[in-house]
Amino acid sequence: MGKTTETDEVLAPAGDPVETEPTTGLRFIAWLLSTIAAITPDEFEEPKDGQEQLFEEIVGEMPTDLRALYTLWQRERRVVNRMITQETIALLEKQIIKLKSAAEAGENDEGEMQAPELVSSRASTELAIRQHRLEVIKDLFWHEIREAFGKYARDGNMAVRPEFRVVTWPDFPFGMRGDVVPPGMFTGGGSDGL
Repeated sequence: MGKTTETDEVLAPAGDPVETEPTTGLRFIAWLLSTIAAITPDEFEEPKDGQEQLFEEIVGEMPTDLRALYTLWQRERRVVNRMITQETIALLEKQIIKLKSAAEAGENDEGEMQAPELVSSRASTELAIRQHRLEVIKDLFWHEIREAFGKYARDGNMAVRPEFRVVTWPDFPFGMRGDVVPPGMFTGGGSDGL
């Protein structure tokens, strides 16, 4: 039991995540745990999505570990967005070079524009891996929110709000979310609206 493995080093909650290759084959899980452990409360990113609505009920606040997981999700989202932007720019630059070359060579097949090729399979693969990682982190976050607060969920609806509040709301008739109210709904059925 007293033997330390490379995996133990990866899971150590010290400063920056350790980039050691774990021998267990669970590199993503080890990375996830060490990265979450390394996020300090002063680094937490507060949800910015909307303010509580009249129909929402606050059911609690995210505990520290979920705040760290939410922060990691937001960081990964920004990385993926930046990668998408960089790949899109690279694809456009490559297409512009191709069009300029064609124009200089006297080839003018404007009607036959072909889809841009991938810049590199490595960049595309890295982006796909990061996008998948982002989806796993997001799904894990919402799974943990439902585990922690699901018993309070009304009709299964849950969201996070500023100050790390977790809210729920009932389903509305007509698929409404409370922002659009059919005319006459609260006025006795008349067509004069609110």
